[in-house]
Amino acid sequence: MKLIIINGPWGVGKSTLAAQLHADMPRSVHVEIDVLRKSICGYDDSPEENFRFVIRLASDIIQRCLEEGRDVIVDKMLRANDLLDDIRQAGDRHGADVFELMLWASLETVLERGSRRGYSAGVFSREKAIEAWEQSEKIMGERKDAVVVDTENKTPEKVYEIIKQKIAA
Repeated sequence: MKLIIINGPWGVGKSTLAAQLHADMPRSVHVEIDVLRKSICGYDDSPEENFRFVIRLASDIIQRCLEEGRDVIVDKMLRANDLLDDIRQAGDRHGADVFELMLWASLETVLERGSRRGYSAGVFSREKAIEAWEQSEKIMGERKDAVVVDTENKTPEKVYEIIKQKIAA
């Protein structure tokens, strides 16, 4: 049983990688924290409080999946060590092989990818992309057990190949 946490700033391929892993892992569960976030009416009224709620909800889902012996894939830019530790500990409690991955690219690449996707005035602005990148860089330096994969000049297929090798070991 595997618990795979995919972290990193916007535009580095977290969702693409998670979808590929999910498709390749029978009986796995892909916990998409953004989907949970969007399911809360009025999320933006109290984003910090609601984010903590979403993480607790995701933790409950992860716990249940692990209790059932299912592989779990979590993708989200997580910027708090305590949240990442809670997820890892759930995997440890259930005897899962825990893989914490940090996908990475330069700020210039992240901004270029964001520009191609199209920024908006709200959630996905250029300024928020810069802030997210800086926060991810800080977390990356603090997460000593995380496997960092530079996605800068790699296709999604190449990143997937690298990750498959890392989680097969």
